[in-house]
Order: sequence, then C-alpha cells, then structure tokens
Amino acid sequence: MPDRRTSDGVRDKTTGHVHHDDWPAIGDRRDTPVVSGYHPRWSAVAEQGLIEVGLRKRNARFLSAHVEIQVAAMMIATGRREVELTINHRPCPDNAPYLGCGSALPRYLPTGYTLTIYGTTIDGQPTVLRAQGQR
Repeated sequence: MPDRRTSDGVRDKTTGHVHHDDWPAIGDRRDTPVVSGYHPRWSAVAEQGLIEVGLRKRNARFLSAHVEIQVAAMMIATGRREVELTINHRPCPDNAPYLGCGSALPRYLPTGYTLTIYGTTIDGQPTVLRAQGQR
C-alpha cells in the first residue's frame, strides 16, 4: 500500500486493493490498485446510483470519486455480493449535512451485498468497516 502521506507531508490519494482475482474484469488481479479520483465509468455509475437512493447531488458527486463507492458500483454492476477491500486510509466520516462512505454505503448497496473495508487511522491503527446493503 502507498503511504498515507507524500514525501512533503501532504495527504496522498486513497488507494485500494480488492482481495479477488479476475474481478471486476477477467484478467484483473488483486494487486491492481483502485485509486481515488474521477473514473469515467465507475464514478458516473456511482453518482447516479447515490442520487437514486436519496443523496444530494453534491454529496453523490463527492463520494463517487472515493475508492469504496467505486468498488460498490463495481459490485452492483457485476452482481458480486461480497467483496473485501484494503485501503491506505479509513473510510471518510460524515460531515453534516453530507454523508461519508460509512453511512452512504449501506444505503447504496442492495440488500444481501456486503463490502468489508480494511483501513488505518492517521496514527496507523487498523480499522474495519463492514457495510451491509439495506435497500
């Protein structure tokens, strides 16, 4: 995993690794990173899906660039009901009135889908978020 900060101390992008080979596409490997930022396919799919489940457009657009939400979009699109993901940060918290990944994922994922995210706090403590679909 990349460090949480760049050499000049700036917070680096969130990078994640899915714990499954050949997903979301045949030939993908578990060491292929998913990096935060706008993705032409998955960000658009995620933003629309988040709006459909009631998130404000601004909140949906912000979250659609996050690794966790993009992986959830991949899950929904491919029908993969359980995925484990390791990231070099922790899922973002709520920032009222906007939801963070931890609150948005259960709303976004369909019932029967689970995304388990392993991350670390800023001081290196491990965190686990198990987001179970509720829609």
